[in-house]
Amino acid sequence: MGEQIALGRGYTVNLSANETVGLTGMLNNGVISVGALSYGAQPNSGWHLLGNPYPAPLDWNQARTGLPAGVIDAVYVYKSSSQYAGTYQFYQNGFGTLPGGLIPAMQGFFLRVSQNVPSFSFQNSWRVTGYQNPTFNRPTADTRPAVQLDLVDAKGTREPAFLYFEAGATPGRDDHYDAEKLPNTTGLNLASVATTGEALAVNGLPALGSEVVVVPLTVDVPQAGRFALAAASLANLPASTLVELVDNQTGTRHDLRQLPAAGYAFTADSRRVAGRFVLNLRPGTVTATGPAALAAQVRAYPNPAQGQLTISRPAGGPASAVLLNAIGQQLRTVALPTTETTVSLQGLPTGVYALRVTLAGGQTVVQRVVVQ
Repeated sequence: MGEQIALGRGYTVNLSANETVGLTGMLNNGVISVGALSYGAQPNSGWHLLGNPYPAPLDWNQARTGLPAGVIDAVYVYKSSSQYAGTYQFYQNGFGTLPGGLIPAMQGFFLRVSQNVPSFSFQNSWRVTGYQNPTFNRPTADTRPAVQLDLVDAKGTREPAFLYFEAGATPGRDDHYDAEKLPNTTGLNLASVATTGEALAVNGLPALGSEVVVVPLTVDVPQAGRFALAAASLANLPASTLVELVDNQTGTRHDLRQLPAAGYAFTADSRRVAGRFVLNLRPGTVTATGPAALAAQVRAYPNPAQGQLTISRPAGGPASAVLLNAIGQQLRTVALPTTETTVSLQGLPTGVYALRVTLAGGQTVVQRVVVQ
């Protein structure tokens, strides 16, 4: 039975292997208006399923420069691997798993808004108008420092997360630099955590300077077992910068430049691994009196903890702490007015948490805390 589809809106269809969808009508050209994109009051509001209305791919590198105010730049395409499982290809500011940031003709995709958008329209200028040859039609070389870290299962399936450094980005979530993590239905997920608590697939950070950068990671796996974290790419990082993977459970540190291709192998005892892994970038200009030395002076005890936790930090100016759960939600936010502050853990379920301590001057230290 025929049905009129709305231009620019996305659709999802569950088909068996021998079924197809037939489409008839005129090819679209020019400006295609979708109308308003709403933003509700719920924490996860603002997601919209749209569709490329043109008989040509969309170049998201072009589209993201002309989006209306309130439209977050990141884009996501769902890629099925079975009838009910799949992964999200994502793209933001030159990073991600959607090849070249190209959205195929008639492809549905997700984007999010951070406020009500009165009007959204597809523009002809977003279309690819020529053959994209990956060998001869290359963009200008990217000079931004960047890290791609992959979560790898026993079958060799890789799930990446990206972080990069660019002037204008912040340690929190930014509409124009970051892409939130949409959980894959396969159960294999890797993300970094912004200072504002969001799990990110693409994490844009301020330009790399002389300060130590500490980035907590979250890992989700389909079941307990053996996995690995592999450095798929370390691009444009100064040779003097140590890029370090910290395993808070084993207390070990691993230079990503020295890791074997298979990565750092670990055993996950549960499906959600939070607070265990941290990525540190330590520029060569950091001295023993710098942020690295301050980080070594932050302690949380007893750990494992029951009922309460004491946070010890170095003297010198105001400090604060945030306790985050496995999905990055902030459960406790406390000031640290003295060098030792006791925090109540009453009401928190048993589990593993990330404690983020912000010291005077903005230095951030993240530690794994177990609540029993």
